Amino acid sequence: LHGAEAKYHIYRFMLERGEYEKLEKRILSDVNSLSAYGTWMGKSFIILGEVYAKLDNFDQSKATLQSVIDNAEEGEIVEEARLKLEEVNAWERLKNQPVNNAFQFDLNGN
Repeated sequence: LHGAEAKYHIYRFMLERGEYEKLEKRILSDVNSLSAYGTWMGKSFIILGEVYAKLDNFDQSKATLQSVIDNAEEGEIVEEARLKLEEVNAWERLKNQPVNNAFQFDLNGN
């Protein structure tokens, strides 16, 4: 593994552990060292987009993922970002659905 790939695997581990705020800072601080590795930078930014969604920052999540879609040179990375963007849009719709807490009880047994 080279450094950028190793960092990506660390990011995945941190994401799985729910260390969202820490992970956001880590990826942003590593941006310069990732820039020479297009694949790993793209994959890392897809994780960052997911982190923003987990933190309910859907606008930033969508902007990050759209940036990967617009700028990545590899089709696989573009497709991965596109699929993640679809997921984020679904999460946001689900999160913004009104919760119906109105329960109706039929006390007459009907």
